[in-house]
Amino acid sequence: LNPVSSLSRELASRINGFPQIEKKKILLIGGGALGSQIFMNLVRMGFGEWIIVDDDCLLPHNLARHALANDFLGYPKAEMLAYQANNIIKGEKIAHAIVADVLSNSNLSNQLETAFNSTQIIIDASTSIPVARHIARDINSPARRISIFLSPSGKDVIMLAEDENRSITLDCLEMQYYRCLINEPT
Repeated sequence: LNPVSSLSRELASRINGFPQIEKKKILLIGGGALGSQIFMNLVRMGFGEWIIVDDDCLLPHNLARHALANDFLGYPKAEMLAYQANNIIKGEKIAHAIVADVLSNSNLSNQLETAFNSTQIIIDASTSIPVARHIARDINSPARRISIFLSPSGKDVIMLAEDENRSITLDCLEMQYYRCLINEPT
């Protein structure tokens, strides 16, 4: 016999060098090419308890860089990412989905507000300046904010991360990034 066990959060954490499971509650905005890769890699590490927010469906052109496969074409990215994560990590669900646009005042506003207030970290991988500004200024939540995006050339990944106390907010970090672009030769 060759018994094989499922990948649990404990095993995933241990394989990736973490002695304990990290159960921070994380809200991910944007389940696209960048967000899906970040999410799936962290899930495979057993890291976090996730809520994914995205209102987009997976289309054929997304498959060039997206973590989801052809089987999920036409379905909401957020739901399919949560589904895949919960099937990779056995045991309690590691991810939940909200199919919504964070900028619209939809009937999911209360669900989004609850999600924002129940998380410790908000990651914006939407690559949308209006979304980045919205989470920096308009969301009333104690959660630390992180914004991650690719440079226009696609050669660089930029991550702006607030400290845990939010003493320097995401919009201030964004302005520091722009100042660096202006002042530093490329």
